[in-house]
Amino acid sequence: MKYLIFKKSVYISRTLWKVVLCLLLAFSLVLTIGCQNKPGKEQNKAAEKAAEVKDKATEQMAEVKDKAVEKASEVKAKVTGWDSCKGCHKDGDKPGPSKATLLKKFKTAADFIKAAKESKNSMMNNFKKDGQLKAAATDLGLK
Repeated sequence: MKYLIFKKSVYISRTLWKVVLCLLLAFSLVLTIGCQNKPGKEQNKAAEKAAEVKDKATEQMAEVKDKAVEKASEVKAKVTGWDSCKGCHKDGDKPGPSKATLLKKFKTAADFIKAAKESKNSMMNNFKKDGQLKAAATDLGLK
């Protein structure tokens, strides 16, 4: 007898859950259909606004990119010029000759670059590139 009562209550609770879930499913379906946007003026306005925002973003991205390129070239010019040489070429002529000594010794940029490339000092190995040497010669005022 207890078993039959338990079995009937399980059946009723399962049926109740089925009804509740079916109602929830139907309600969510009604909400989904009711909330869909209908084509019209709002969507056209949104599409136009999206195109405007995209164009603005593209313009701003180009501006930011140009500024970044400018800044990078400024930083690169500072690093590749005499600023990269200052660490070793100090006023005490140690470990390398000072700026004044180099200016007395070399009158032209070509002589300066040639001597730097022919240097046997191992500390100069990383600085024997034309771009770096030309920038350093320009910063020193050699022509």
